[in-house]
Amino acid sequence: MFDNGAETRLVRYSSDATGNDNAGRDAQNVQVVRQFAVPAGARSVTLKFRMYDAGNNWYWAVDHVRLDTRPITG
Repeated sequence: MFDNGAETRLVRYSSDATGNDNAGRDAQNVQVVRQFAVPAGARSVTLKFRMYDAGNNWYWAVDHVRLDTRPITG
């Protein structure tokens, strides 16, 4: 969310076969890249991570989060 504005979901994983970013499959060791427009005049951004209703939740991690204006190369 920018400057306490409306939240926007960028990624959603679920065990459901449709309506999410992983088609119900495990997502291990994957790079996820999302592009989004920054509102004119925005001065701050807030990123949130949420896990809920997790069954078989023996391991869950988010790492190497990068928020930048430059593309990832290499």
